[in-house]
Amino acid sequence: MGDDIISCSNEPVILDATTPLCTYLWNTGATTAAIEVSISGLYFVHITNSFGCSITDSIQVDFLPAPDVNLSLPFTTICNNVAPVELTGGSPDEGTYFGENIEDGVFNPTGLLPGSYTVGYTYVDANGCSDTAFQDITVTICQSLDNNIFGSIVIYPNPTISTITISNNTINNIETMSIFNMQGEKVFISTNPIVIGETVSINMSQLPSGTYQLYFDNKYYSLLVVQH
Repeated sequence: MGDDIISCSNEPVILDATTPLCTYLWNTGATTAAIEVSISGLYFVHITNSFGCSITDSIQVDFLPAPDVNLSLPFTTICNNVAPVELTGGSPDEGTYFGENIEDGVFNPTGLLPGSYTVGYTYVDANGCSDTAFQDITVTICQSLDNNIFGSIVIYPNPTISTITISNNTINNIETMSIFNMQGEKVFISTNPIVIGETVSINMSQLPSGTYQLYFDNKYYSLLVVQH
């Protein structure tokens, strides 16, 4: 059956002793020509041909533990008009993110159709063993006050780690800014006016990681993603 085998615990091994016109008896009790194994140990097979002649062959198989790979993205919903997002939440570190519109660990939702998209994260350890975790995210179309005849409100970065910058390029002062979580609860309000042409920075570090709804003067602007 060849040389001894070292594999990973999540990659079963096929042991094949196929010989024409023979019967088989493995130490596992199996009587097939090939068996699948997933436990470390010494495996041997007794092979008998049609003349009653027999031989025994053996092989040692050892399984190395596969890494425990997890993926917990800091957001589950994102707008299709926000800037590319550097993905985090995969563990252990130094793995690889993959999926539609993902390149070098960055997800670009711009222009994607609304719907569910799967993010994958693969990690390979020093022994060459690997595993992969997956998580679905929802891309939505977000209506906003941007780029209309009255000017635009610009907010960046979105997603944010701690601070957002808001530029009021409209023809009116912004009197209030409110943030609601996805359960409809108001979690932040600012009544400091943002006057025409003004740019301000607001600290969002007090908000847990997640997706929020952003309103200016009680009018919906967009989703805001906070990821610490």
